Amino acid sequence: MSKLQRNLLHVPVGLAAVFLAYVNPVLCGSFCFGFVAYEIVEEIREPNKGWYDLSGFLHGIVLGAVVAVAVF
Repeated sequence: MSKLQRNLLHVPVGLAAVFLAYVNPVLCGSFCFGFVAYEIVEEIREPNKGWYDLSGFLHGIVLGAVVAVAVF
């Protein structure tokens, strides 16, 4: 899987985090903490440059925030 594919695969996870922030901020925090913890554990178990996944997640958050600000 290419770097771009891995990045784009995790953008929806970031978008979901932004949606959860509007629904329930505590749930959003738990979701984000769980995702980052999962990526750290995965990186420890099998080094595969997990920062590509985190990068896609953060891109999704930024994209979701821009859309949320524009709409709301």
